[in-house]
Amino acid sequence: MLSMHSLPLCNCHICNYSCSLFLFLYHQEGVFQGLIPILNCYLENMEVDVDTRCTILNYLKLIKKRASGELMTVAKWMREFVAKHPQYKQDSVITDKISYDLFKKFDRIGKGEEQCPELFGNPVNRVK
Repeated sequence: MLSMHSLPLCNCHICNYSCSLFLFLYHQEGVFQGLIPILNCYLENMEVDVDTRCTILNYLKLIKKRASGELMTVAKWMREFVAKHPQYKQDSVITDKISYDLFKKFDRIGKGEEQCPELFGNPVNRVK
């Protein structure tokens, strides 16, 4: 079985990029063009309706904010939720109550009953 420590180290320049750089690096001579600029170029050359393009661009903005650290990832948000829970004793034990409260919070956020700007920022709702 391979462990993280037994994997060979890669010296290529792409492997040394952070997630944010990999996604957003802009083209320079001889340098990898980031994933987001490639997607933007693709969208510009495709016949995509305005609503679809707007939706895709909003998702790309969310990914950018998560990759840059401006917004939390879901994993980080969950860790902070657990760490701040009154029942958590810093012992790595997630009680039934902590789990229940976490999933109730997810449910309220998913139903739109509660906002979570740490994860999503302040979304703008379009009116049709």
